[in-house]
Amino acid sequence: MTANLQTASQRSVVNAALGDFHFKSLNYIKAAQCYAQSSRGFEEVALGFNDVGESDALRYFLVKRLETMPKNVSDYSLLAFSFADPSAGR
Repeated sequence: MTANLQTASQRSVVNAALGDFHFKSLNYIKAAQCYAQSSRGFEEVALGFNDVGESDALRYFLVKRLETMPKNVSDYSLLAFSFADPSAGR
């Protein structure tokens, strides 16, 4: 659906809106897929999934978002995975 949009900014806006739609429809994994392709704030999305107890959607979002981050942010990767999987630090 977003392939016909001209700019990355347009695709981001559409993906964020689709994410909102799926989140409100309780389709959290689909929402995570859309949010991961948008520029919606990391904290806003993560806290939203955390607030509704959707750890699987949160984990999916974190993994997909981390895949797009530069490789030199490994400290953030470790922090995010620790947050997504509480057993990681044990």
